[in-house]
Parts: sequence; structure tokens; C-alpha cells
Amino acid sequence: METKSWKEIKDSVYGKKGTDRRDALDSDFESLKIRSLSRMIPKKKTEINKLGANPQGIN
Repeated sequence: METKSWKEIKDSVYGKKGTDRRDALDSDFESLKIRSLSRMIPKKKTEINKLGANPQGIN
């Protein structure tokens, strides 16, 4: 059995870059990455704010 790279699988299933179906896949994936990263930002800000208000954790 031949092992295929992710790029080869995408090319065979969704078509080469530049086709409508492949471009839609790539665009959706980039949007997913951005949404995932943006969800992490507020969490980190909250953690930083908690430390800033009480840096040693003493109440």
C-alpha cells in the first residue's frame, strides 16, 4: 500500500489549487484556524488580567 501525503490526498479529492472546490476548502480551513486562534486570545488576556490584579495570587 502506497502512503500519500496530505497534499496528494487534497489534490485527488478536492482538485489542484486554483479549482473552485480546492479554493473553498483552503479558505474554510484558514477561517477555522483564525477562529481557533481568536478564541484563545481572550482567555490569555483574562489570565493576564487575573495575574495583574493579584500577581502573587494572594487574596
